[in-house]
Amino acid sequence: MLLVLADNYREGQEYLVAHADRQYEGYNFGVLLVQDSVQAIIKCTDLGISYDYDPRI
Repeated sequence: MLLVLADNYREGQEYLVAHADRQYEGYNFGVLLVQDSVQAIIKCTDLGISYDYDPRI
């Protein structure tokens, strides 16, 4: 699901990660949070290109 998210990338878009005990609330990215987990949000931002981090690439 993370690859599908990357393919449909939109700058600034946020995705709530689903909890196992809450039906139809959030996205299932292959990871389900347990009842005691804090809320997790995946947010899309542009991190630049690999050359920005290592000019040897």
